[in-house]
Amino acid sequence: MGKTSGAGRSSINPEGKEPDPIVIPAQEGVGPVTGWLHRTFSSLKIRDYRIFFTGQTISLVGTWMRMTAQGWLVYELTGSKLLLGAITGLSLLPLFLFSVPAGALADRMSKRKLLIGAHTSMMVVSFSVAFLVYSERVEVWHLMVAVTLIGSAFAVDLPTRQSFYIQLVGRKDLLNAIALNSAAFNAARIVGPAIAGLLMAVFGIAACFLADSLSFVAVIGSLLLIRTREKLPEPTEKSHLQMLKEGFEYVAGQRRIRILMLLLAVTGIFGWSYVALMPAFAQDVLGRAEAGDGAILAANGIGALVGALYVAGRGESKNPRREVFGGLWLFGVANTIFAFMTNPVLAGICLAFSGAGLIGFLSTSNTLIQLTVPDELRGRVMGVWGLVFGGALPIGSFLMGALAERIGVVYTIAGGTLVCLFVSVVVYLRLPPRARD
Repeated sequence: MGKTSGAGRSSINPEGKEPDPIVIPAQEGVGPVTGWLHRTFSSLKIRDYRIFFTGQTISLVGTWMRMTAQGWLVYELTGSKLLLGAITGLSLLPLFLFSVPAGALADRMSKRKLLIGAHTSMMVVSFSVAFLVYSERVEVWHLMVAVTLIGSAFAVDLPTRQSFYIQLVGRKDLLNAIALNSAAFNAARIVGPAIAGLLMAVFGIAACFLADSLSFVAVIGSLLLIRTREKLPEPTEKSHLQMLKEGFEYVAGQRRIRILMLLLAVTGIFGWSYVALMPAFAQDVLGRAEAGDGAILAANGIGALVGALYVAGRGESKNPRREVFGGLWLFGVANTIFAFMTNPVLAGICLAFSGAGLIGFLSTSNTLIQLTVPDELRGRVMGVWGLVFGGALPIGSFLMGALAERIGVVYTIAGGTLVCLFVSVVVYLRLPPRARD
């Protein structure tokens, strides 16, 4: 296995060779670690990462509460599956528009200040929506503006946060920190929707938006408590446009990253967009109200959490192809079966397997990309990752919402995941034998 380019090297492989696609690069200084528990939570021994991880987890719980309430509020106000997908698409569209410039910005200035500003903006917007809902003045256009503003702040947060991890944990624990972040995200998917369902039933939808606003205090406080002296980027005379060009050139020159970006795009458009249709599925297919919507999303989060912890505990994989394609295939099969389930318990079980497969793919592909990228390009490459992710999900949300209006939510979810299965099989069969073996 050839060496990958490291920090300080040119974005183009100096030997003129590309690394084998879907093969994890070796990490210097990473030796065997005994004990699954020690491996799984090794990066939490680092004080600053532990503080940031805790604040981020609390904030993510609030985010999932808001997202659950947001979808239900739109469906309650309009009864439109098309608008349900449109709201989700609008929330992710800024990620497509702004993540690459934000990634270049993260390579030029203090990442901690960028993160504090992004989370403060989201806190203010979420509080404003809580007030509108509580005062019974909320309208659909209010939500459209709010999700666009929150999405714009998230477009700054995503590449900045992804490139900030290495400053907290170093290269040795980077893989573990990324996987644990995925675990936190999916633990929040379990807790957030479940709490949201209860809060909506007892206190109303406004309580979820208020809880989300308050949760940002935790992550902002954690950023203020971090002691690590931030390594600021070296001053550069390059223009913002030149820096953006370098990021795109690096991605274009790495076959491994191109393949993973393709799979991410297809999964975002045709697969993961099923989440936007969950309120309609819960009500129209399962015959469940808010609590039922939260429960099946929580089941999906349980499976995803198990998948993320598996990635965190396995260490350096000798067969990442199994996690990338196996995860996609598990997701596709389980989600297709889920689409035809009318029993809430069986639907939840299918979503648990679906979540485990999806997060296995996402965590492994994110780690493969991060371990390939030189430090000075990390923000920009993760910005391109956000561009693909942020472009795919809005397209998928609009497309799936429109299809659900015409052919129904069941066939829309099933058809989308079958497309993911087909494309992943074709890509796998076209890989060189060495990469597949």
